[in-house]
Formats: sequence, structure tokens, C-alpha cells
Amino acid sequence: MGKSDGAVRGATKIIDAGDPKQRWNVAIVSEGYQAGEMGRFAVDAQQLADTLLAAAPFDRLKKAINVFRVDVTSKESGAKDPTKCGGTGAKPKTYFDAAFCNNGIRRLLMANNPDYAAAYFHCGQTLERMGQLDEARATYQQGIDVTPASAIFIRVASCRAL
Repeated sequence: MGKSDGAVRGATKIIDAGDPKQRWNVAIVSEGYQAGEMGRFAVDAQQLADTLLAAAPFDRLKKAINVFRVDVTSKESGAKDPTKCGGTGAKPKTYFDAAFCNNGIRRLLMANNPDYAAAYFHCGQTLERMGQLDEARATYQQGIDVTPASAIFIRVASCRAL
């Protein structure tokens, strides 16, 4: 599973607030959509963008936010859904090899990129907010282990979990 299981088809700016160099830019990337489902993804992405920009604080900032839709097709629909978290056990072949049940959180969907320290940071924050401080510390440490240069960035966050 991985890049051989799909293709990047292109990107489309679906909300245009101006020059990307002078705006915040959000990318909504498809995962687990087959080529024949890209029309559905276009609708889903537009609905997500509209919902995001209607919610605080983004509603006040929408004049400064561009939203791009990145069309990526996969051989099969869906994402891995491990049974250990109550999932179906599905293992579709997708471009990003995304899976639910990361760090034991049923609906936490992450792409398979174990060297991306920011993913560990954000996952650690989620666990911290859920009151799972030991798991948060361990997740922050995983981010430090894969990218030692991120240690200061992640340690600042992990201090809150101590």
C-alpha cells in the first residue's frame, strides 16, 4: 500500500481569498476515494470548507484564508479500520495508507508517515486534552525520537502534560 496504490491528480482552489503568499492556505486532501468518486470528494471538500469558514474563529478570518482541494485517487475506497478499536478490519489499498485507531483513539485517522514529528505533536495534544497524560508524554517522545531537531518544539508542549 502507498504511492503505488493511487495518483495525485491535481489541486483546485475552492475558496479564493487572494494571493496564497499573503494568505493562510488550507489543503483538503482526498484519501480513500477512487477515481470514480472524485465528484463526491469535490462536494465533500466544499462542504467541509464552507463549514470550517462558518465556525468561529474562522468566520472572522475567512477573508484571509484560501482553501485548496487536492485530488488524490486510490485503488480502493476507505481507510484501514483495525478491529482492535472496534473497526471492521478493512485494509483498503490507498495512496496515503491512512488508518483509524491511532494511539488507541478510534476515530483518529492518520496517514502512514512515521517520520513526521508534527503528527506526533498534534496527536499528543489530542491525548492531553482527553486527560490521557501518560499516552500524551509517550507520543511526544515518539516525535522527538523520529526528529531530534523537533525536541524543543515538542518539549514545550510536553511540559504541560507533566
